[in-house]
Amino acid sequence: MGSIARGRGQATNGGFLRRPVDDAQREGRTPSSNLLKALTAFATHKASVGEVSAALPTFVSILKARRELSDSPPPPKVSSGGPSKSLLEMVGGVFQPPAYPEAPDDGTSAPWRDARELCEEAGLRLYIGEILYATRSKEEGVAWTREAVDAAEEQLRKVTEKKGSAVDKEAKKTCQQCLSTGLYNWSAMAAALANVESKRKADAKAQEPSRFRFWSRTGSEATADRWLAEEKVAQERIRQTKSLLEEVAPPPSNPLMAIFKV
Repeated sequence: MGSIARGRGQATNGGFLRRPVDDAQREGRTPSSNLLKALTAFATHKASVGEVSAALPTFVSILKARRELSDSPPPPKVSSGGPSKSLLEMVGGVFQPPAYPEAPDDGTSAPWRDARELCEEAGLRLYIGEILYATRSKEEGVAWTREAVDAAEEQLRKVTEKKGSAVDKEAKKTCQQCLSTGLYNWSAMAAALANVESKRKADAKAQEPSRFRFWSRTGSEATADRWLAEEKVAQERIRQTKSLLEEVAPPPSNPLMAIFKV
């Protein structure tokens, strides 16, 4: 992890990355979908190459901006009603080509917090959890990851109850990917922590006089039991959500988890 901290330049870069989101919020503007996606991609790249001092505050700023988006969809566009057409014009219109359909969203407008966007928020929590786990507090990293799993599962269950529309399919895919990765990360984090604490417990027991071992229960032993229990909870959630993730392959080696070793 020696390549993570590279001095003042990264902090400045992180501030530069956050500026478009922060400026938009100060001016009362809502960031567009394109801006949020671009900054997320850039922060992900920074994290993947170990520049977490730039990535972490950027992820946090994007998450804050997303949480301030509207909870309701924008009002539908109403076509301006022109003057009444005569019967001749109406008949002539039958032989004219139909009007072009409305252009799809080009990303210049702000999204609203539907199921897909809420799972995008959960994905940001996963990134934040991975970085915290690797660089600051493993316990906080697990907590952020657990919250991301809860949010993704909640939205995925809601989406599966509404079948058919293209938007639902996109939301389902996003939520499935987030949930699958989150469960993998959560289980891996808890297992690694349990393994570390178990080794500490074994080392402590080896150094204890045998006559005292029966009466002693070290803090490491209790902590190891806690993380073993956490791992079991994660594995049980994997079992419970198996039907929701049938179409999703198990996540490959996560690019960030591959860098952030315990």
